[in-house]
Amino acid sequence: RVFASMMEAAQGNTQANKPSTSAAGKKHKILPRFRARPHTNPLSDLDVEYPASPEVMQWDSVFPYLTDPQSPLSNYHVHFFDLGCGYGGLLEALSPVYPDKLIVGFEIRTQVVAYVKDRIEKLRASKVKPLEGVPAGHHYENVGIVRTNAMKYVPNFFRRGQLEKMFILFPDPHFKRHNLKRRVVSPQLLAEYAYVLQPGALVYTITDVRDLHEYMVACFDDHPLFQRVPESELAGDPAYGRIFTATADGERADRKSLNKHPAVYRRIEG
Repeated sequence: RVFASMMEAAQGNTQANKPSTSAAGKKHKILPRFRARPHTNPLSDLDVEYPASPEVMQWDSVFPYLTDPQSPLSNYHVHFFDLGCGYGGLLEALSPVYPDKLIVGFEIRTQVVAYVKDRIEKLRASKVKPLEGVPAGHHYENVGIVRTNAMKYVPNFFRRGQLEKMFILFPDPHFKRHNLKRRVVSPQLLAEYAYVLQPGALVYTITDVRDLHEYMVACFDDHPLFQRVPESELAGDPAYGRIFTATADGERADRKSLNKHPAVYRRIEG
């Protein structure tokens, strides 16, 4: 079973660098200079950016409109966080749905970050066509990306209880036993995530690898600060609907007719 899952993931990773398809059915061509390896070792000492503390993080370098007194986003704080955002599909999908929320993605691969920055800049300048149904006048001022290592530096960016939503979508399964410590969900990391999430905040997870899904569910279930949200409560949640299809990995799973396994958890008081 594990071998089959490994082969399935390997085949999927071959597809991951192919052009992604938006919810509107339009392909976003990923130019060769932006293509990257599907995996990076998050435990290696990489040259990544991170602030000494949340208080000194200069978010206006990610969201230029924060310093514009005429912008409705002036002096806002980040409340939505996409961990390992890849090519930014979820950022783009959520931006017009939550125009009054700052949404940031963390990604470790340099070329992928360059692609997302380039696309966001073009969306802001109306140089590329946005997703179907985006309101006229929406310029994606509320989304941005940071190249950093989310397994090491999340508390350096966010204050205690700052985040309202966090997304862990199609993370690397790291099948080999000696690589399990590279997974972005673990008892130790959940303690850090709980620290930056406010009580009542939601964590959205999804994968097309059942073994990884069961592992993540076990980690969340065992943690005293997280409680699973019944699917019946998520029917009207616009963010929940988009975790299935907004990303390149979600589209790959659809093309290959793979089952997707979601789980959403609420940060509870404690």
